[in-house]
Amino acid sequence: MKIKPYLTFNGNAEEAANHYAQILGGKIENLTRYCDCMPEVAEQDKNKIAHLCLMVGQETIGIADACCTPTTFGTGNIITINCDNEAQIKDIYEKLSVDGTIGFQLQPTFFAKQYADFVDVYGVAWALIIE
Repeated sequence: MKIKPYLTFNGNAEEAANHYAQILGGKIENLTRYCDCMPEVAEQDKNKIAHLCLMVGQETIGIADACCTPTTFGTGNIITINCDNEAQIKDIYEKLSVDGTIGFQLQPTFFAKQYADFVDVYGVAWALIIE
């Protein structure tokens, strides 16, 4: 079994994917717009992202824009990144949490060497951890 997170946005999926790719060292693959796969899509949705894959190491995050109506899909869910070292967790935390809402500031805890959680500027919840 393999678990693959999938994030849905309301018109800014490409911007978010580029943001995450830059911070996490990822690469965008298989980018498809609604105009490429749905010939009868509304004009305002034609250039929205129907699907893309953000490759981060050996992991894939699926990303798309909601088509036709806004979404609240995924509200309350969280993506966890198990970091390799303190430099990596600090770098990701400082970049990914910019203009977001911090839930738990990066610090040692009873359950982890370092831990933080926050909601980023795009409304996606993240947890960073070094166990």
